[in-house]
Amino acid sequence: MTVTTAEVHGKGQITIPKSVRDHNGLTEGTKVTVIDLGDGRLLLEPVEGDVIRQINRSFNRTSQLLKQKGVTLESALQAIRQMRENGE
Repeated sequence: MTVTTAEVHGKGQITIPKSVRDHNGLTEGTKVTVIDLGDGRLLLEPVEGDVIRQINRSFNRTSQLLKQKGVTLESALQAIRQMRENGE
């Protein structure tokens, strides 16, 4: 997993860093699905056909990653509660 910073410009455009674009095969004109996770986080994923299928695939991948890291639903909810209490 790579973590980078991008800047939102005046018209709401975001420049995805070149290293991330290259790694994910994103070229000019590639459409991405933007998913608002509802907690201040956004998920971007290239559109590869049916949007609902794409969203389901995104959530399944996220779920698999969390399971691999040993994150349970309860521990994730507790971490979110704690962050909210701390004003994060």
